[in-house]
Amino acid sequence: SSSSSSSSSSSLDYLGTQVSSELWRYTAERAKRRKFLMSFGGSMNGMPIAKKLRIWLKKECQKIGEPDCHVIATKDGFHMMESAMETKMTSIFCLEPPGFGWERKSILDSLHLGCIPVVFFQDTYDLIWRDHWDMEWKKDTLLFLDARSLVKREINLKDALGSIPKERVKEMQMAISRHAHKIHYSSVDYPGDGLEI
Repeated sequence: SSSSSSSSSSSLDYLGTQVSSELWRYTAERAKRRKFLMSFGGSMNGMPIAKKLRIWLKKECQKIGEPDCHVIATKDGFHMMESAMETKMTSIFCLEPPGFGWERKSILDSLHLGCIPVVFFQDTYDLIWRDHWDMEWKKDTLLFLDARSLVKREINLKDALGSIPKERVKEMQMAISRHAHKIHYSSVDYPGDGLEI
């Protein structure tokens, strides 16, 4: 269909670091396309604490099921990347556990595709990319849920995200729309991008 063709083209534009589409920009049409409450994708590898959380998140997401939680199918190479980008463009929240370090490239992908990243360790929230992503706008563009509380069932993942008021979700999406370019390194001249911070 024409809509799927357009969506695929947008993800390819992003993968090529073209900014003409500005996929982080909020529009009502893009908001309506976000059919998943949350999504998760990634390998089951990482430092021990991250590996355990990744396994838990995948199982929990599968248990919750769609449309509340979508697990990105594991594929090879470019097809996996394309599938991940398409999913991020159709998710409200993107689950971002750490890997071999507290930072994760996928967090940036989520921001640049208008999906609100969810992190699970305070170090991730506090320490990543502070020169570009300061607390002034990080607090409105990044969500923190404590991993230990989730795994111990002190917090319910679906309830925690599903109970966030729609007005607050839109506020966060609008904040991403205003600020995501600050942490984007464009291949063309783009005022205020990460190269100029």
